[in-house]
Amino acid sequence: MADTDTESMISQQNEETPEYPWECKLLTSIWMYSRFSNYVWIFVEGFYLYFLIFVNTFSDKSSIKWFLMAGWCSPLLFVIPWVLVRLYFDDFGCWTNYSDAKTREYTYIISVPIIILTVVR
Repeated sequence: MADTDTESMISQQNEETPEYPWECKLLTSIWMYSRFSNYVWIFVEGFYLYFLIFVNTFSDKSSIKWFLMAGWCSPLLFVIPWVLVRLYFDDFGCWTNYSDAKTREYTYIISVPIIILTVVR
């Protein structure tokens, strides 16, 4: 009797677990990109000011395009792998939670570079 109750609870729980649409996962990925690019832009702005004061004072070359590329493209180097890891190893919910403690380690793909940028800044 207890086995059938457990099996019915598991099947009922699986039926109640909603499947989130791809739009929800896309919005979560955009949110992670925005969060990461916030930190990158703070770092890039500081580096740009340093570059203006110490390096560009005696040079006529403008390197603003490199700073723009670094600010917008470098977060993609970490967000795209995070999306792929979530897609293939922990495609659970709307990607705002992790399915277990083991997959919670995937946050390091985003959080370690953010910590490094904050320390270097």
